[in-house]
Amino acid sequence: ADVLAEYVSAIVGKDFIEMMNEKALELGMENTTFYSASGLSKDGMNNISTEQDLYKLAKYAYDLPYFRQIIGTEFYVVTGSKDESVDTNTVQNTNYMMGEYNGAEYYYIYSLGGKTGNTSGAGRCLISYAQKGDLELVAITLGVPNEHSNYHLTDHKKLLEYVFDTYTENITVDLGTEYR
Repeated sequence: ADVLAEYVSAIVGKDFIEMMNEKALELGMENTTFYSASGLSKDGMNNISTEQDLYKLAKYAYDLPYFRQIIGTEFYVVTGSKDESVDTNTVQNTNYMMGEYNGAEYYYIYSLGGKTGNTSGAGRCLISYAQKGDLELVAITLGVPNEHSNYHLTDHKKLLEYVFDTYTENITVDLGTEYR
């Protein structure tokens, strides 16, 4: 993230973190301040936000070209060459809800992907997207204590299932009956 931020800053001629904070204000994220592109601490400063502000960002990002493809990719193989040698590396998504192979224990069939985060100060954080039928949901949790490992993943599965079960009309269809 930091390398991409430097690259964009060089092209645009403006500090990337400044652009992030301007976009946050444009989206109505009044309780958010970014200090780094990666979300990690920079010069002792940590990014600050709220669930409400992150929801605004999540809604905005969801409609960006390629965003759904990126967050929904379980792993990506990167191949590069230097001199005469070819190197291959696999980049793996840390949101195990959408990884049938990556995190089978946490796999959630309706997951569209999402964004994980984890620092000592913020704990484990997750924004996840899911769709069942026509209903699309976003779940956001912040501050799950690090010692609770992947509770945020199981909490999201429970939250999403509750909403899908509660707010989706379920009907039983008898295949022998004609319906209009």
